[in-house]
Amino acid sequence: MNKINWRILGLIGAVLFVSLVVVFMATQNQDTGENQKIPEGERSLAHRMAISDAGSYVDEDHPTVQEFEELLSNLEEATSDSKEKIRELTIESVTELDENYDVNVKLLDFLKEANEMAEEIDWKISYTEIVAKVKVALSQEETEA
Repeated sequence: MNKINWRILGLIGAVLFVSLVVVFMATQNQDTGENQKIPEGERSLAHRMAISDAGSYVDEDHPTVQEFEELLSNLEEATSDSKEKIRELTIESVTELDENYDVNVKLLDFLKEANEMAEEIDWKISYTEIVAKVKVALSQEETEA
């Protein structure tokens, strides 16, 4: 091959290499752009609870975030307490069950149980009363098992 063919071949190789690098970098930027973490102060209560329950970061569009939001809304409507108060009492109760009664329960499962109990009552009740019933029910289930 003569000198010109080698130069053209080298130029084509260099262009292909640079193109591949550009494509690779562009796809990497898209992947990390979609999964950027929402700053802690901007997360909803449901999102914070889903993260806590999972033990690591979950995206805001994760199905459990929606589940937490629905349960919190239902319980806020059924009780005389705010979503923030419901969140606080739930976390305290799950921690208490784990530390004092050796009952491991997820926040989501606790809220589901609380929601079921709230649906059985026809009047507004304090979430504190529901929490007490859920703790008794869960601790009894554990001792029976």
